[in-house]
Parts: sequence; C-alpha cells; structure tokens
Amino acid sequence: MPKANHYYFGRFNLLANYAKNEKKTFLLKGLMSHGTLSVRGSLWGFFKIEEFVDSELGEFITGYLAKYVASTDIDVAIPSEHDIGETEVKNAISAQSKFILHVESGLIVYHPVGSVIYRELFCTRFAKIFEEAHQGLMVDAQISAITDRFEIFKELKKFQAIGKLSFYLHPSNPDNNDLWDEYDERFKRMRVSSYIEKYEADISVPENPGLQLGDDEETTNKIHMAEDGYGVAEAEGVIDGKTVIRSTQSLPVMVRVRSSEDKTLTIMEEIRAKLKDVFARFLHQ
Repeated sequence: MPKANHYYFGRFNLLANYAKNEKKTFLLKGLMSHGTLSVRGSLWGFFKIEEFVDSELGEFITGYLAKYVASTDIDVAIPSEHDIGETEVKNAISAQSKFILHVESGLIVYHPVGSVIYRELFCTRFAKIFEEAHQGLMVDAQISAITDRFEIFKELKKFQAIGKLSFYLHPSNPDNNDLWDEYDERFKRMRVSSYIEKYEADISVPENPGLQLGDDEETTNKIHMAEDGYGVAEAEGVIDGKTVIRSTQSLPVMVRVRSSEDKTLTIMEEIRAKLKDVFARFLHQ
C-alpha cells in the first residue's frame, strides 16, 4: 500500500505595493523568476509553475519548491570493464515539494519532504525566494499556518500556568471574518503592516497563577485571527511541571493524501473537502 503524503495548510501573506486586480501577475512574477537562492552550497528555486482554474474554488497556481546542487559527482557502473567510475551531474535535485496556491486568498497547501525540506524550512525558503525575485521592490512575504478551529485553545487548557502570551498579526487580504473583523478593519484603517502584542505574568512566584485568559473576547478573537493564517499566536508556560511553548504555527491543518501521485487534479480532489471547510470560515468582501 503506497505511503500517504501529508499536505499542510498555510497563508501566504504579502506586504507589497500591487493593485488588487494585479495580484496574480505579481504572484507569477515571483514564482516564475529564474532567480535562485544559494544556501551553504545548495540552490533553491521554483519549478514547473502552472496556472489552473477550479470551477468551484477559483484560480490557483501550482508548482514545486526544489533544492538542488549545481554540480555533483555520482558513482556509475562501467559494465564493459567490470568497474565503478564517476560522472558529473549538473543541477541534481535533492528534494522537491509540491505546492498549490489559491490566488485570491493566498491560501497555500504544500507537501514537505522529510528532513530535507521540512515544514518550517519550506515556509522560510519559499518566502525568501519570492522576495528576492522582486528585486528593487519592497516585498515582505511570510507563510503562517492555518489552524483548525479551537485547536490552540485545547492546548491552552493544558497549561497549569501561562507566563507569556504574544501575537504577531497581519491585516487580511482580501478575506474577512466576523470574529476578528473589528481588529482587521482597524489595522487597515491605520495602514498597519504588522501588529505585535505581548502579555506577561511572573509565574516564578508560586502563588501567581499566571495569565487569566478566561472569556476575554479580545484575546479570543485575536487568537482566531492567527488561526486563520493572518499571523501567529504563541503561549509560554507550564505543563506537567515543564516550561513549554504552544503556537498556532506548530499546529497547521493537515490532510493525508492517499495517492502517491503528485498530479494536481488528484491532489485537489483529496484536499477539496478541507479547502471548502477553510474557505467557509471567511466572509468574502
């Protein structure tokens, strides 16, 4: 039985100067650039970029983030001499990660590859290559995890004491949600590109129970905004006597794709239900 592939959900957040009707052109420019990123002897780039339209969900861009080396020597058999030799191979790929990007919302679904292109590395390399493709322009790109509703709240309930709670949020583009639209509209009105907030309590003092989140509506709704991929909510405190950190970034939505094929239409059919579930959380303006 073929091994299932895990596809993770994130939000490709962009801070850049482009018109709303030019977003797809802006995305394609970054993804179809011939530029590469060099890191410790390896090269990174985007490959096999294609567009497609889903009649139900809209426009998408798909392709691969690949890690490769410009030149390497590999062992080869020389049957006529009963020997083993070496030959040079150019641009040998170490690993390639499939991704599917929804143009309007920035929702991105991607498949990490073991320890070579793990989740966090995919996100940082993807954003960096995209930024550098727009040379001379101010572009700030970031992939934030999309979390299942209330998943982070389940984690918060495990804490015996919370000493720190922080938010790093972005305005939405173009989605909106009635749970956090008040903050989102204020960010946009004030021309905020990112918002940082931090609460602390000294839980080193035994009698201090830590931050009391309770039913604080503002805190809850900002956590929901992070859940929807517009930033990160992170808590630090004590669980079972140990200091731990729990973050929306570490709890992404994930779908196991049964097919071992990486054909886009096959993957779309397997992730469609979850895509629709995520889209249903937003009120499109």
